[in-house]
Amino acid sequence: MARTLPSFLLFGALALAQETASNYADRAAELVQQGDLKNAEHQLRKAIQLSPNDPSYLTSLGGVLGMEGQLEQGNVYLARAVQLRPGDALLRRNLAANEWQLGRFQSAERNLELLLKADPNDDVAKFLLGMVSENRKNYSRSVALLESIPEMTRQRPEALVALASSYYHLNERQNAQNCLNRVLTPPASPQILQAGGHLAIEQHEYPLALRILTEAAHAQQDSYQIFLMKAEAERRLNYFSQAVISARRAVELHSSVDTRRELALVEWHAGDKSQSASEFEALAREFPQNASVLETYGALLLEGGSPDDKARAIAMLQKAIALDKSSAEACYQIANVELAQGRLQLALKYLQDANRSDPADSRVHFALSRVYRRLERNQDAERELQTYERLKAVQN
Repeated sequence: MARTLPSFLLFGALALAQETASNYADRAAELVQQGDLKNAEHQLRKAIQLSPNDPSYLTSLGGVLGMEGQLEQGNVYLARAVQLRPGDALLRRNLAANEWQLGRFQSAERNLELLLKADPNDDVAKFLLGMVSENRKNYSRSVALLESIPEMTRQRPEALVALASSYYHLNERQNAQNCLNRVLTPPASPQILQAGGHLAIEQHEYPLALRILTEAAHAQQDSYQIFLMKAEAERRLNYFSQAVISARRAVELHSSVDTRRELALVEWHAGDKSQSASEFEALAREFPQNASVLETYGALLLEGGSPDDKARAIAMLQKAIALDKSSAEACYQIANVELAQGRLQLALKYLQDANRSDPADSRVHFALSRVYRRLERNQDAERELQTYERLKAVQN
């Protein structure tokens, strides 16, 4: 004979279980407020043991795991919550946000499009889809979405950086500059300032980059990445003594091939070529397959070395290109060598490679205009000259 609980006892047991699950969830919420994420996670797992198909508990656990940095594990619970309650916009929004942070842009985009199909006025979904679109290089869509929610975009510095990136890719540089300037008033977090400074350097906007990175360095004095980028911006602006100070700070915080290379580079430009060459020689021995070391040292020797140094420099630059075809500086320098020797087609090839890797480098466009002019491709030469002049005008 099967043993079964009377129905009223079964109902009472279930009610008690639900109440206990709710208590665990309430306690978890309190712990989250207190910053005790590990114990909050523990309480939510207890709640889910008692009520495994409650979407609110599942999404809460997914959120706590995300705050703990366990995005992959959190995504499992967020996705299960959406499966149980597919029409809940909040649950799907949470899943899409987590997928975005994980870099699962296609899945995030799909979920956000479902949200906007159900509610075209969902501003949070527009914001997230604008960010995802920038990551997916759909820059026009990113601009359209983020511009459609100006208040939210202005209040989220990370959105301003994403919008600036999209503007740059659409050649709307003034709009991009305006966005990056807004992250300084009031200053965003050091992490956002770092991202904005990095974007400005990529686009050769060195005065703007230096303003952003100076603020970032003031706010976070133990980030070698910030000081490394600050040194580059200062070097590009010919503030060599300041660049040496920033680069030395970067090396103090984290001695690596990148920080040591930047320090050697700024020392060279500051006039301490003996110390710089010594450090580059050490780096070349320690990291013989590092394209950035070969590219940087080769370019310096090519411009300011003896004839023997120049032959060695060309070999270094060619090796840098063989190791990394995106070595824009190496391609630019070799192109100049080929151009001086009258080998126009080879110069053109290297300059086109440099332009693909770094289309914002005005020097490359000026060199391209010279090569096209000598090849009697006057229309191409004029186009490149106009690009050079436009870039110089906005970057100075």
